[in-house]
Amino acid sequence: MQKTIVFILNPISGSGSKNRFLRKVTQIDKWEGWTYKTIFTERVGHATEIALEYSGKTDYIIAVGGDGTVHEVAKGVAGSSSIFGIIPMGSGNGVARHLKISMYPKIAIADIRDSGIHKVDTLRVNEEFLLGVGGAGFDAHIAHQFDKAKTRGISTYAHLTLKEYFKFKALDFEFEIDNKKRSGKAFLFGIANSSQWGNDFYISPESSMKGGKAKLIIVEETDKASVSILAPALLTRSVLKLPFVKSYDFSELKFNLSNFLFHIDGEPKVLEGEQIVRVVEEDLLVCLPGHKV
Repeated sequence: MQKTIVFILNPISGSGSKNRFLRKVTQIDKWEGWTYKTIFTERVGHATEIALEYSGKTDYIIAVGGDGTVHEVAKGVAGSSSIFGIIPMGSGNGVARHLKISMYPKIAIADIRDSGIHKVDTLRVNEEFLLGVGGAGFDAHIAHQFDKAKTRGISTYAHLTLKEYFKFKALDFEFEIDNKKRSGKAFLFGIANSSQWGNDFYISPESSMKGGKAKLIIVEETDKASVSILAPALLTRSVLKLPFVKSYDFSELKFNLSNFLFHIDGEPKVLEGEQIVRVVEEDLLVCLPGHKV
């Protein structure tokens, strides 16, 4: 039976060459019984529109780009019979790295043919779709700064982080899980369905995208010298061992934050009022190399 693939490609995401992808994707011409087409996005939100158009009508719908493109395509595919995949070509590639998808386009493309199909959970923040990691605090502040930057890539992230670190003020929060309310001040208030922001910075190393539970990660307000050990802990997956970092499992979370910016899968957002986060179990079919997610 013939299998069909639609690649949705963001021509300006990240820092990778999209021509490199276009050269490699022609290998599919040699796959017996497979056909494909590539569609370029033209504006913010266009990837979701394309994905919705083809969802349920095409076997595989593949995001080619960074986490923003991955978010938009997954949003359009979720809840359908189409299978979602990723060719990572962004700045951080957080979801792709969590799912252990190859960073090399030729391998990532070949893995589509030989992949297993997994069902993964997604989240909703009120009505906003969330696939990987979202949150408020310092990471959201950097996401908003990065969105305004003239350059992309990890070097831009690093420059902004160093520039903004000492100026950032902790935010007030209150949240409710299982009818238990808590409040305080936080340097970072993270909602994690997957394990990392990208570039192997693991904010929630125990997250799995399965099982109907997500995690709330709170980096509590502390002195700047203490918070400075956060970066190496993120890289070594030991962040939960820090005394000022707390982790909570949830299937539904309610929260209020004051004076805050937010990010959804790295994309800057401004949210108002009470937010309810819920897990949507087995919402998305994903093609992956053979491993657990």
